[in-house]
Formats: sequence, structure tokens, C-alpha cells
Amino acid sequence: VPTNDERKKIFNEKMKDEELSENILSVYNAVSNALPQKKQNIKSVIIKATMGMPVKIFEKEEAS
Repeated sequence: VPTNDERKKIFNEKMKDEELSENILSVYNAVSNALPQKKQNIKSVIIKATMGMPVKIFEKEEAS
């Protein structure tokens, strides 16, 4: 479970879809670049509105 430091506000209801996409990519890139093994350290990405259900937008496939 992420701590408050790992949660980032990226959207409000007045924003356009393109702005949300840009913000998600910006946060994803900033987080992955800060990790020792970059994107290999990220297993999944989940977004959630304050009163909404979480939505998984990315999940790394397990190697066979």
C-alpha cells in the first residue's frame, strides 16, 4: 500500500483527457527515473478518483 508520499494528485474534474494523460506520463516518468532499475521496478499503475474505484491502467506481464 502506497504511503502518502507515494501518492500524487494528477487530475481534477475540470481538466481535459489530454491533460490527465500528460500528467500520468509525467508522474510515471519521474517515478521510474528515480528508481534504481527504472521501469523494471514498476509492476503496475493504478489511478483513483477521490470518490471513485481504483482503475489499473498498466500491469507488467510476468515472464514465462
